[in-house]
Amino acid sequence: MDGRPTHRGEMQFIFEGCYTTVADTKEGNRNCENLLYSSELLSTLRWLDGAKYPADELCEMWRTVTFNQFHDILPGSAIYEANKEAHAKYMDVQWKAEALRNKAFYGITDDIKFKTDKGQPVVAFNQQPVGGKKIVEATVYSYDLPVSIQGNPWGDYYGAANIRLADKSPVATVLVSDGTGKTYPAQIVYSKRTPPLWESKVRFIVDDMPAGGYRTFYVDVTKTGDYNKPIPFADNTFETDYYKVKINMQNGNIISLFDKRTGTEYVRPGWEMNRLQIYLEDRRGEMKAWWLNKVQAEDEVTDVKSVRIAENGPVRATIEAVKMWGKSKFIIRTIIYKSHPRIEYEVEAHWLETNSPYNDTPMLRAIFPIAMKNPKFMCHTPFYASDRTTTHSFGEHNGSAEHGRTLNDGQEVPAQKWVDLSLDKAGIALLNASKYGHSFKDGNLRLSLFRSAGEPDIYPNIGKFKVRYALLPHEGGLSPEIWNEGDDFNVPVYAIEPLSRSTGVSKNANRPEEMSFLSLAPANVMLSGVKQSEDGTMLVVRIYETEGKATDATLQLPVKAGKATVLDLLENPLKGAKTPVLSNDSLRVSLKPYEIITIGIKR
Repeated sequence: MDGRPTHRGEMQFIFEGCYTTVADTKEGNRNCENLLYSSELLSTLRWLDGAKYPADELCEMWRTVTFNQFHDILPGSAIYEANKEAHAKYMDVQWKAEALRNKAFYGITDDIKFKTDKGQPVVAFNQQPVGGKKIVEATVYSYDLPVSIQGNPWGDYYGAANIRLADKSPVATVLVSDGTGKTYPAQIVYSKRTPPLWESKVRFIVDDMPAGGYRTFYVDVTKTGDYNKPIPFADNTFETDYYKVKINMQNGNIISLFDKRTGTEYVRPGWEMNRLQIYLEDRRGEMKAWWLNKVQAEDEVTDVKSVRIAENGPVRATIEAVKMWGKSKFIIRTIIYKSHPRIEYEVEAHWLETNSPYNDTPMLRAIFPIAMKNPKFMCHTPFYASDRTTTHSFGEHNGSAEHGRTLNDGQEVPAQKWVDLSLDKAGIALLNASKYGHSFKDGNLRLSLFRSAGEPDIYPNIGKFKVRYALLPHEGGLSPEIWNEGDDFNVPVYAIEPLSRSTGVSKNANRPEEMSFLSLAPANVMLSGVKQSEDGTMLVVRIYETEGKATDATLQLPVKAGKATVLDLLENPLKGAKTPVLSNDSLRVSLKPYEIITIGIKR
């Protein structure tokens, strides 16, 4: 604007291969970012109650994660030894972050007054500042085997697939209720013997979880649930509250996804969702970790070893398919919920493919053929959703036949937690928990899962991996629901059994069974983080606007505030910023379109 050269819009996407190369690094980065958000949030709530804030520990963990975001670690373009060291550091951060999160949450649960005659208490914490429908999974330990199942002596990697029902039990259920006596459809999705106890994972769906807070539930393994019917299934079709989902029982893929809310069929006629496709890149290509080289051949994963309905209960159904390609095996689990709009995928990939001078480089993508004509293609980036619908080139690079392509030709682009295809009436988002490379070509939405690049690391992906992604059909265009579900899929409700001393006997038990600490409105304003300030004197909250419109945001705080100041990114007072308006434990602040605001709060 002052006459100097100015760039507006997107930059180039030259090194497409870096969005997927070295799966361990991509997964470690995402897991650590998510866990550190949780650790900071819960540690901050404990600090506001008088506990010591683990500032030094959190700072050291963030230093490790941001160091690993340096070139060439996060891009996956480092040598073998560097990649292994990065993975070890990610695992160390994950372990420490989980320990801090657990310590903080156990401290919160110690203050809750529980009932003593309703079963084992479980406290579920919604880590997002927006309430509503949430999926809850709680791990419960009991001396008694849940009465609806026979259980396995030791279980296996995926317990739900092999749970044996007890006599006269139509589904694997357990009784779950809250403090008011309301019961919830609940399903045992995993169970095994962990001497001297039984370990069971229980999933249930709550319609009205409190925003940024917790609710107490009670699990009674000696009783079956009040809801004992599986999801209706006829003509290979599951019918849920939202959809009719037809399955090809020859390969486990979805061949019809009909949204009853909008009357929309999402699967393109004659095609199937979540096709696994192998792309063989030219073995003579250059800079294999960096570039997607010319594709010499394509091959769909069609060697199906088995397909079965692994479970069907009042909460969810799971279709499990086992497929092979080359040396690799894929256990694909498609999860359909009775009363939640997400359709989830868990892919247990035993990826054993390598690259050499004698064979082309294998790359694996999940393909979703969407029945939409000219949809808008939106990609989630930090603090923003980028519209990448328009056809334009991002430039050519010598040595890579894949460069110089356009988005409509399948240009690989980076995205964070989701991408979305929408028309005015309806749309469908693809959420993910550890992947970054996306593309849209010929009506096919594609998520890149693995690349065996082979240069400079000759073994960038060898071993067993668990990949999670999900489809979210929705009404209308890009809505706040997509932002919220993307965050919730990455940082879900966190549920634990409290420590034994807190079950009604703790002297500090004075909290109610349900409580909201933090809420944010309206829906186009999102929360980025909650922490103690670097100088230890303030509660710091960062929020941002998502729809490109000026907005007055209201933030409900966990404490009564005496002073609030808009800060810069270094947590210094921002000159010229309008002071937020305080009213006891509520704060009101104005945001410009797409603005990111950091607020420091003192009591």
